[in-house]
Amino acid sequence: MPPHGSTAYALSAGGPILHPTLPAIILVPICPHTLSDRPLAVSSDSHVEIVMTSTARQSAHVTLDGQTNFTVQDNDRVRVRAPSGR
Repeated sequence: MPPHGSTAYALSAGGPILHPTLPAIILVPICPHTLSDRPLAVSSDSHVEIVMTSTARQSAHVTLDGQTNFTVQDNDRVRVRAPSGR
C-alpha cells in the first residue's frame, strides 16, 4: 500500500518513512529556504518547542497533518509532543 496521510505529506517534503511501531516524532520543514533545514526525527518521549522570532518582514504558519493551519506571530511558541498513551 502506498503511503497516505501524514506519511505522504512528510515524504513529499523530503521526510523519511518510519515503521509504525517506531516510537518517534518527525518534524519536516515545508519549502525550507536553506539547505540546513532538514527533516528531524526525535524520540516520542521528546518535548519540542519552537519559538517564532522576527516576523516583521515575513509571515509564518504551522500546518498540522495538512488539515489545520495557524498563523504564528512574534514570540509565539509551538509545542510538539506525542499523544499520551502511545
